Amino acid sequence: MFYWMPFLIIVFMGFYTHLMIGFLSPSKIGLLSLYYFMFLLITIVPPLSYQDFAYRPGFDSIVWGMAIHAILFFTFYCIGFAQVSSKASRYRFISQRVDFYQYKKIYNVLLFVTIAVLIHQLLSIKHIPLFGMLKGISGEQLAMDRETSFKLTDAGSRYLWNMSRQVFCPLLVLVSYFYFIYFQKTFAGFVKFIAIVMLAAFNNALSSSLAPVALLGVYILFAYFLDKGKVNVLGVFFTIFLMLFFPAMSDFLYSDNISFFESFSITMHKIYMRFSYETFERSLYYFDIFPDVRPFLEGRANRLIATITNQEWFNLQNFAFLYIVNKDAEHLANGSANAHFISYMYADFALWGIAIASIIFGYFVGLLEGFYSNMKKSVLIISCYIISIAVFWKFMGTQPTTIFISHGILLMVVLVAWFNKKYLKSSTSS
Repeated sequence: MFYWMPFLIIVFMGFYTHLMIGFLSPSKIGLLSLYYFMFLLITIVPPLSYQDFAYRPGFDSIVWGMAIHAILFFTFYCIGFAQVSSKASRYRFISQRVDFYQYKKIYNVLLFVTIAVLIHQLLSIKHIPLFGMLKGISGEQLAMDRETSFKLTDAGSRYLWNMSRQVFCPLLVLVSYFYFIYFQKTFAGFVKFIAIVMLAAFNNALSSSLAPVALLGVYILFAYFLDKGKVNVLGVFFTIFLMLFFPAMSDFLYSDNISFFESFSITMHKIYMRFSYETFERSLYYFDIFPDVRPFLEGRANRLIATITNQEWFNLQNFAFLYIVNKDAEHLANGSANAHFISYMYADFALWGIAIASIIFGYFVGLLEGFYSNMKKSVLIISCYIISIAVFWKFMGTQPTTIFISHGILLMVVLVAWFNKKYLKSSTSS
């Protein structure tokens, strides 16, 4: 019963947050909808296999760490949201029709930036992983191409390409989608929209990474939910199929003697395990390591904190990876094992780190929810909001500071604030 108590608290917090915000309803999707669903997976599925984990030295700590995170993160999310959004305007985000003011400027700028960055990648990368995968190169060579073509590129280019995958391409797809369903619901409009999706998918697939391509389907699905306020079951299954098509095709190309549908089934199972059992297990390794194998890092696992405190950055993901595989070899030097963000906080500052980070980032996400909720619903603003829903899902495996800086959250906040001040306020006053 001891081990189940924190999980019962987590479920209770889910219902509490649902009553306060209503983000489990399709017509009231919030910034934490996708993240909360994924978080429930790692709190519900792994306990069914307690015999695999209960003997581990970090098990007690991760159970209570998850409970602390659930209570503080979602509570301060509600507090932050309530401070900047009145009850009257809470659901205004969904009920208002999308405003297409300055649509052509937004569309043309996004299209130009997307194509320019795509050309820059094609000219800069000697061995493009996507092309190698289509040619059938070995898995080892594909991994090497990804390492040399993207991870070892100069920081400026890497950040630009990452922003193209994370922000510019998804924005272009969503802006095109909303314009198609509101103003150009014709065959020509459909062809134009599909062409934009294919362009974005090609750009996001260059590294052969699966998530950036699959997320385009997630964005369209959330856009549909927010626009209609209801769930179309057929549309959900079709979107899921599109999301899994690229990962399944990738597995199919590197598998022998299986059909595509068998590969698709295997891919679904791998994704389910990756975001439930495996995420919990990876995170648990961090709690096993600290403080029994190594003392707490006191901020060195986070680049930003390490820089501010003038400490040497510690490559925690690689250290955890080498600990898990129990092997220290040259070809594993760049391997990494990402985990839920509470694992990084625990490695730095123990359970206190989880508590403080949950308060700070829960509160900030709540403020951001209210920030978007109170704004006029321009096509750019609502598109940034939808992308943020998927980006916050990455709390499942990324440092929170990385999400805000490297995955585009702060960039979108600045973009939305500038657009709201320069265009929307002036257009309202005139």
